[in-house]
Amino acid sequence: MNWLQLLINLVVTGLLLYVFQKIIDERSARRLEKFKIELQSATFENETKFSKLHERRMDIVAGLYMRLYRMQQALITLQTVFGYDAPQSVELSTSFDKTNTAMTDFENYYIANRLYVPAKLCKKPDNFYENSKSAEANFFGAQLNAIAIRNVIEPDEYKESFKQQLQNTSHVLSNMMTPLLQYIENEFRLLLESKQENE
Repeated sequence: MNWLQLLINLVVTGLLLYVFQKIIDERSARRLEKFKIELQSATFENETKFSKLHERRMDIVAGLYMRLYRMQQALITLQTVFGYDAPQSVELSTSFDKTNTAMTDFENYYIANRLYVPAKLCKKPDNFYENSKSAEANFFGAQLNAIAIRNVIEPDEYKESFKQQLQNTSHVLSNMMTPLLQYIENEFRLLLESKQENE
């Protein structure tokens, strides 16, 4: 009878262990499934945030490129006016105003959106921004000098001095524009490629 009792105890213990194992497996499977769903949800949420951020970055880099291009066109126009034998005051003033407006538009846009520009991309625009601020100061300095010396020296001399200061400043910026635009264009393409890889 001891053997029989022992055999019954073993069978009952085995059955209980089997039932407990099944209950544990079922609960673990439910927890695992719940965890997978939460993980998928979090992954989707992060991908959506990244996608929106990436899209915002692309929009800002495109806007930055557009503003720099407008500034380049304004500088080209200003330099064209300088190339005239006798630039008219109205043409020079209009061209100067367009250049100044384009510079201000770039500066305001860049500073307001710099946070979204990828860090790697910021170095060259930062350098250009600093030079544009310096150039803007030179533009205004040239204007003030022209006004201040207008009554002291001959009109042709002050016009030439003003023209020379503006021309030098516009040359400095203009020489920086093409490489900067090319750099931003290349970086924008890299952003596009990384977006396509993530989709």
